[in-house]
Amino acid sequence: MVRLFIIALVLILPGCVSTSYFSTSNDVLNRKGTILFNDGTTLTGQITIPFENDFNIDVPAINFIYAVPEGETEKRNVPLSSIAGYYMDSNFYALKKVDLFVNNTNQLLFVKRLTGPKSKIQLYTLHQTGKGNSTGEEADDYFISLPGAKPYETINIRSNKLMPDFDLKMSALVSDCPALADKIKAREDDYFLPFVIFNRGKYKKVLLKIINEYDGCR
Repeated sequence: MVRLFIIALVLILPGCVSTSYFSTSNDVLNRKGTILFNDGTTLTGQITIPFENDFNIDVPAINFIYAVPEGETEKRNVPLSSIAGYYMDSNFYALKKVDLFVNNTNQLLFVKRLTGPKSKIQLYTLHQTGKGNSTGEEADDYFISLPGAKPYETINIRSNKLMPDFDLKMSALVSDCPALADKIKAREDDYFLPFVIFNRGKYKKVLLKIINEYDGCR
């Protein structure tokens, strides 16, 4: 009897394998989320995003994502040109043009927002599993959007707009907050990023420190 139960369980389990997953913000299959459109409207349903195939290729040839709206069964093509981002598991993933390889080639990809929606400077991160890059290694890249930036515009933290001489370039961007600018120019702890960084997590720590203080500047 036990043997029959085990056989039956083995036969049933393959049919229970999940057909949905979230690997990265650009590698999603049939996961429930809410798309935010540029006009402020939303669509909730099962979202599929197939962009983490090969980031070394220029902008993904597919210029839409897939969604099955709640209460429906048919998959829709949702044009990227209409999308601001999407919410999933309490996180927001913004659609941005990112210069991933710091070679002045922008790609439209979804990046995780690390700052509050009202922060004057927005910080985003792009996590890669290795499937889409040339090394096959996991990596995290960081990008900022400045006040007055165009909707999809970002700056790669490693670009020449911020590196080298982070102390001079970043302090100039927050010059309307002199106390903060002085800390950055003085290279105080947690306010400075060197040109060469082996632990990319330092980008997040320093930039969040600067952004939060800039938000509170009077």
